[in-house]
Amino acid sequence: MKTTIGRLRAPTHTAAMSVQKSLQSFSLQYTYPKCPEPKHITDMDPSQNTVEDLMLRICHLESIGSSKGVCLYTVDGMPLTDDPFFNTWSLEDRHIKSGDVIYAIFTPKENLNASPQNTTRPLTETSRKDTVRCHVMLKGDFEVKVNLATDTISDLKNKLANESGIPAHVLHYKGGDGGVNALESCGISEGTIVHFSLSSFAEKVPDTTEFFSNDVVPSVQQTPKGISVFLSSLYVIKNQPTVLSHKNLIGYIRKLTGCNPLAQSLYQLLMKNRFLSRTQKIAVVEGLYTLFRELLPKLGSKRGEKIIEDLDVFENSTYCWAFLMTEAKIETADHEDYAPVSLMSEDNKRFFDPVTIPGVPGVLEKAFHIDTEKTFGNMAEELKELPQLNVTPPLLLKDLGFLGPNLVFLSADNLGVYMHKDKATPAMIKVYDCLAGKVKDVDVDELAAKTGDHRDDQSLDTTRTPKEAILVLIDTSSSMSEVCYESVEIQKIHAVKELFDNFATRSMAYDFHHVIGLVKFDSTVTTLHTFTETLEKFKS
Repeated sequence: MKTTIGRLRAPTHTAAMSVQKSLQSFSLQYTYPKCPEPKHITDMDPSQNTVEDLMLRICHLESIGSSKGVCLYTVDGMPLTDDPFFNTWSLEDRHIKSGDVIYAIFTPKENLNASPQNTTRPLTETSRKDTVRCHVMLKGDFEVKVNLATDTISDLKNKLANESGIPAHVLHYKGGDGGVNALESCGISEGTIVHFSLSSFAEKVPDTTEFFSNDVVPSVQQTPKGISVFLSSLYVIKNQPTVLSHKNLIGYIRKLTGCNPLAQSLYQLLMKNRFLSRTQKIAVVEGLYTLFRELLPKLGSKRGEKIIEDLDVFENSTYCWAFLMTEAKIETADHEDYAPVSLMSEDNKRFFDPVTIPGVPGVLEKAFHIDTEKTFGNMAEELKELPQLNVTPPLLLKDLGFLGPNLVFLSADNLGVYMHKDKATPAMIKVYDCLAGKVKDVDVDELAAKTGDHRDDQSLDTTRTPKEAILVLIDTSSSMSEVCYESVEIQKIHAVKELFDNFATRSMAYDFHHVIGLVKFDSTVTTLHTFTETLEKFKS
């Protein structure tokens, strides 16, 4: 038994450790988005080289600058580099075998999980009259000498770290933190097996909205508005029922991209409603940017006159989702078979929760080569057929029967998600602000006055049929600074402002249902705002 337990221990790092080169040939393949074909690595030793070494080697081979790092995934799209601690394990310990294909996604280093600093306290010497057996996930059993009457879980953790060679900060007691209570107060005795898991990060209760917060920076910079549109539209797609199944949508995305990390992460998010890891979120953000960039017209694409710059790709996320959801309706999802797989140890003990992987043959044949002749105008027409992806005018949210989630502008440069409201206060709504990463209470009337109704195609949604549409054109040339009347010291521009301010006030008082727009002109003509039924917006 001692031999078996010793074999399972984490390797000790001593200066005199001998290094033996494996004589067995070892070869890996790796690929990444838009990679024309898998590339080969043949000069690594699986027993000595770590996952960190593999990450550095791939970055070196692809000439990735110091500002970027890499996330690695299995061929099926499951993350390999979520935890910095496990990145220090050898390829052999991580079960990466010769002939395996690794998927790489490059991303700014600020997105990558950094290992917390090891804050192990010095060992507290106590009388060690008791023996406790500790079972560490993936590393087996260790016998630790303690004093059950005085030692705490923290003491046990430090002594276990000293005995096993595993850093104390990655050891997590499965029975909770234990506080300052003695081990015997926690129900631990010599006959008890104390279980520890391994992780660089403290366990926390998943927040269903956390994935949709703005905490991952795309490799290609996007505007704040673009980030809000991207995250909010994905939130609505996840939570708003549609006639199109998520399975069809994910299957079509896989067909277009061949990016299994993206498809697998979307499967976990949309279909399994699971909390995604940092590495999986990076796959979603970077993978969808690459896909959306290919879908949207760019310079030289010959798909209409409209050109979308790289900086503005995410601002047009809803148009891309409309294209994908429309095309996915005619696609089959028969190949999207996600089979549950339990990873078991040799003695039939489970050391991982079951995971799901897709059994799709030939998964790396695609390389983001998308051939579409649709113009941006075609995509805009498709978007009109998907009401859940259209922005909702704030005043419509006063309707007690209005169900969320729906897209709503929180400001001109921030698209948020309307979630629900309290029936007792219909003017107050709950919205999720992706840029702030929090749920907010918002007054609908104040929101309508602040944002009006933003439409890229100049169309207008109203809460009722307007009686009149009024477009006000104001001359703002230098002549408007002249005095209006000789007997009254008031400039022409101020007189005009007072006139229309009174007009708006009177229209609201009599509940005249006008829609009104405002255009100024001097040497040029500028639309200050398009037609709106919110007269407070016009006055401001």
